[in-house]
Amino acid sequence: MYIPEELVVKILAKASAASLARSQCVSKGWNALIKDENFAKKRFSQRSHATVIMLIENRVYLVSVNLHEIHNNMVEVTNQFSLKEPLSKSSEEVDICDIFHCDGLLLCTTKDD
Repeated sequence: MYIPEELVVKILAKASAASLARSQCVSKGWNALIKDENFAKKRFSQRSHATVIMLIENRVYLVSVNLHEIHNNMVEVTNQFSLKEPLSKSSEEVDICDIFHCDGLLLCTTKDD
């Protein structure tokens, strides 16, 4: 079945990185398109915001970055995650030393294990 290249470009520009990697196996044409530098530029030019998970001073932040208007290296902090010590009756937060993200799951390891 024939799909116009313009439509393929529009669809693939909205796909996640993992989906693009799998889509390279569809055909030689799709593989070449995905690897094309102009496609990458178009893909990222359509996105105006990126959400990034950052670890700053033992705290986890969800940060929104406007890809078109980055001024003076400023970003907007959307949320701060806090982890309370589960065995303590106090509201003391635990210090996070590493974060890992996979398939929507966020794993945080603490300094005191």
